[in-house]
Amino acid sequence: MSYSGTTATTPNPPAQLSIGALTKGSTTGSLKAPQLFGYRSTNHTTDITASSFFSDGYNLGMRPGDILLASYFSSVGSTQFTVSLCTVISVSTSGGATVAGSTVASST
Repeated sequence: MSYSGTTATTPNPPAQLSIGALTKGSTTGSLKAPQLFGYRSTNHTTDITASSFFSDGYNLGMRPGDILLASYFSSVGSTQFTVSLCTVISVSTSGGATVAGSTVASST
């Protein structure tokens, strides 16, 4: 299944969840806290970890080191889901963000 970015007819981009203490610093060269993003879809971890899956990741504010909490469900309304914890490993200025992740919990 393909990603539905911000320009899709029915968009489903990841949402930035972090606020306050997790907000990035503004000083160049300073250590910056990672941002936390949430993403829920029928895209499994193997889909979202594909190279530049989040084609508009840069515009959404994703940067290397940010954290993505992804919830996968087999169909809308399904009670079966998988949760994955991912890290943004690269972001291109043309937009694409690539993440690496692993499944940390599931429910049936």
